[in-house]
Amino acid sequence: MMNLPQLPQPPTDNLYKFKAIAGISLLIVSLGVPAFLAYSSIIDVLDIRAKISVLEEEQNNLLEDLTRRNTDISAGKVESEQKAEDFRERIRRARLKNIEVKGENDKLIVRAILLFLLLVLSAFLSFASLAWIYRGFNDWQNKLQVYQDAIVKNQAKENIEDDANKSLIIKPDE
Repeated sequence: MMNLPQLPQPPTDNLYKFKAIAGISLLIVSLGVPAFLAYSSIIDVLDIRAKISVLEEEQNNLLEDLTRRNTDISAGKVESEQKAEDFRERIRRARLKNIEVKGENDKLIVRAILLFLLLVLSAFLSFASLAWIYRGFNDWQNKLQVYQDAIVKNQAKENIEDDANKSLIIKPDE
């Protein structure tokens, strides 16, 4: 009968450890990335709220100025063309800022939707990674470590027996 060379066996010990460590890494990433993105989104929301507060204050100032101008015009005071043009320019700038902030707010809404989808994916990946971690460590413990422990136990037993046999051998005096 012909003897075929034995194919190399993959180191299952490393595969089980790899599965467990890959699961741990996936768990860290699936929890860490959404947390970081949520934090940055919260910072952006606070920034938008601050801009909205500034815009509201500017709008209040414009309304006060408009009320004052209407009162002055009703009283017969004539305003210079330069003041009227400055006021129109302030209104234009306020409108542009308002449009800009609305655009940023819309971006945040889209980001919130994407973040929600990422959180759903993250929950799935977290459960999958927990399964990988369990299977990796479980396979390592039950399929490999049991045999390695038995080998170490037998080697220790042999070493104890060898030491006992050596101590029983009487050496002749030289």
